[in-house]
This record gives sequence, C-alpha cells and structure tokens, in this order.
Amino acid sequence: MKHTSHRRMEVIRDRSVERFIERVWSQVLYQSGFWERKDVRQISPAEFLRKIEKARNKLSSDYLRTVEIWSKAFGREAVHIDFFDRIHDDPEIYVNGILRHIGAATPWALPPNLIRKKVYATNSLVKHEREIPEIVQWYIADRMVEPTERLNELLEGQVSSWVDEMRTIRGKTRLSWRILGELNRIVLSVPERLAYEAYHAVLDLRLALRWRTLRKSYLSAKELVNLAGQICELAKKAGEEILHFYRNGVVVTRKEDTSPLTLADRASHDFLTESLRSILPDTIVISEESAEAERRPRAEAERFWLVDPLDGTKEFIKGTNEFTVNIALIEKGHPILGIVHAPALDLTYYGVREGGSWQAIGCEPARRIHTRPAKSPGMSVVASKDHAGPMVEQLLSRPPAPHLQSMGSSLKFCLVAEGKADLYLRDLPTMEWDTAAAQCVVEGAGGGVYSDLSYNWSGLIS
Repeated sequence: MKHTSHRRMEVIRDRSVERFIERVWSQVLYQSGFWERKDVRQISPAEFLRKIEKARNKLSSDYLRTVEIWSKAFGREAVHIDFFDRIHDDPEIYVNGILRHIGAATPWALPPNLIRKKVYATNSLVKHEREIPEIVQWYIADRMVEPTERLNELLEGQVSSWVDEMRTIRGKTRLSWRILGELNRIVLSVPERLAYEAYHAVLDLRLALRWRTLRKSYLSAKELVNLAGQICELAKKAGEEILHFYRNGVVVTRKEDTSPLTLADRASHDFLTESLRSILPDTIVISEESAEAERRPRAEAERFWLVDPLDGTKEFIKGTNEFTVNIALIEKGHPILGIVHAPALDLTYYGVREGGSWQAIGCEPARRIHTRPAKSPGMSVVASKDHAGPMVEQLLSRPPAPHLQSMGSSLKFCLVAEGKADLYLRDLPTMEWDTAAAQCVVEGAGGGVYSDLSYNWSGLIS
C-alpha cells in the first residue's frame, strides 16, 4: 500500500435528509434519555428545540464546518467524502472508494465473516422511544438548509437532494411553529447558542495550534510539486556555477577518503546550502561537502534536505557531461521530493512522492515520465561505469539477452524512470546523497528501488 500521510477521509454519515434528521433527533434523545436520565415521552417540543442548539448536538451535525476545516488544511483533492450508511448498504463500494483514494489495489471483496447487522446505539441506551414531532423535523430543516446549500456547493452537487428535501420540509410550516422557532432561536436557546459558539471557538483555536505544529512537518502533494519548481531553479543555478569551472579547467584536490574534490563541488555546495535554508528555514541541509558537525543535527530531524552538489565528480573530471546536481527532501527516512539536474546536458528530472515525475530539457515545458514494463528477452540494464560491483556480472547472466547501458552519476536511475531502461544494478555501498533524489524520481515515475535504502540512520552509507 502506498504511503498516505497527505490523504484524508471525511465520512458524512447520511445519504438522505430523512436519515440526517433522524441522526440529529437521535443525538437529542441520547442527551435527554441517557445523560440526563429523563423520560423522553414527557419532554415538550419546545425543550427539544433548545436541545438541538446544544453545542454537542449541533456540532455532531455540522458537516459543512468539518469538511471546510479538512479541505482548507489538506486541499479538497486530498479529502475523500463518503456516506456512513454505505457501510451498511454496500460496504464493498464504500471500502473500494477509500482504497482508490489512497492509491491501494482494488477491487476488495467483503469477507462473509465481516458482515454484521447494523446496531442503533441510541435505541439500546434510551429506555423509551418517541417519534420525531413535526415541529422538530421542520425546525431541523429550517436551521440546516442554509449550511446544507453551502455544503452542496463545496461537494459539487453531491447532496443536492438534501437541499431539495429540506426546502420541502421547511415549506410545510405553520405560524405557531415559526413563532416558537424564532422565540427559541432568539431567546430560549441563547445559553445553548453561546455555549456552541464558545465550544466552536475553542475547537478552532485548538485546531489552529495543532495545524501550526503539523505544518512544520507536513507538505501536501500539491505543495511538493510547487516546491519542486523552486528547487529545480536552484539546481539549475548551481549547475551554472559548476559549468563555469567545467569550461575553464578543472582543479582537483583529494578529500580524506581520497575521493576527488573540485572547486565546482564547493561552489555548488555553498550556493545550495544557503539557498535551501532560505526556502524552508526550519529544515536543516546536509550536503556531501558538509562538515561532520553540520551533519549531526539530522539525527533528531524528521525532515531535512540531502544534497550532492556534484554527483559524478569523476565524470566531471573526465569531461563526459554525465554529472549531476542532486537535491532530495527527506521526511521520516524517505525521500518525498527529488531533483536530478545534469547541467552540461541542460537536462532536469524531478519527482514527488505520490505526485509523479517529470523531465525537462532546456527551456521546453516539462513532460511527465513513467517507467515501462520490462521486456524479456532484450531487457535493458544500466550499470555504473566505475562502481558496478562484482555481483553485477553474475546478475546480468540471468535475464535472457540483456541490453547493457553504461552511464555515470544519478542519470542511471533516471533512464529507468523515463522508460529507456528496465533495471539498474549495483551491489557496492553508496552514500545517501548519491541515491535519495534519484530514488524519488524513479518512485514518482512508477518504479521502485528494491534494496534496503534508508535515510537518516546512524551512518551515511546506504
């Protein structure tokens, strides 16, 4: 099943106004007959009207407010709306709707042992039954028709029948009902209305505080796609820094592990670490060229940038054009955004977790890319020019008549992502910043990295 942290589901409990009104009435009976231990047969219609305005009863039927909160927080496209009664009427359709929304496999068949008879809790908790008085039906419809109209607009007509039925019920009015309704709304239910508004305000404040906290660690798919555009521009500017050295001669020094380091690595590193911090100020940046002390805070970070300012330094030195700038955003140990930019080729790949992957060449509009079904025989396999590993030759002997491609840097992943290769093989250790961005591009394109790659663990080797 796909990771679904950015998807939310809201269940609207009733598919008809009759059931909706029954639900509001059920809340009132529960409040009176269970909590207050009253005989519901002896309660006057006027008292029932006051109880409809009580904070708990009113909030439980305020679907508009609930949908608006979640839609504002996560985006309307991330909120799945369904009707609770469908669990009873057609549970398979209900569950399959949820599965489609979160991107899981469908269809799902309901196991016979899961079929249960619907139980109405109110009937078992309240000692006495009572039919809904006509004035109560009218009052509920009269009070709820306006928010239901707004809810119908938000749901693009899904509850238009509710609106029509409520208008019909509201039209069956009597002068005495209207007088009592207005008296209840303006005078008798003032304490209940004030309690509801206060309760509403406290909930809104709590949600706002929780949302501020959540926003620090949550980015929706839409926000990630927008963020990807900004990061692609940074990668291109870092690429311009690199090309300045690429075209004017390469000066090579050696790091402690004897791997090559150029002035281009350092220039790209300096530009990206400063720029990325300005985009997400609370998110730390870890680069291949970061000092050890700068890397330590990532152990406590749920989200951080992981950067290889120049992937494929050997290709850069040899002048093959197959070097890249890699930028990944890691969240809870997994890349959720990845950019791979090849400055000498003027070629950019970027991917978003569950949002897709794209390729952009020069100034042309980006195009969506997808992996392809593997061909057999004739599977196209890509391997590293310098780091294939001793097991790769053995693995290549398994698929019939494989076609071997060789490529430097993270571009190997990208060949798989855009459907030009079927498989990338490597059995030697690699560093986190070498794989994170490209892994996200492959996964966004529909592929997968089938190895125990994890990010933000005790070491930096994947």
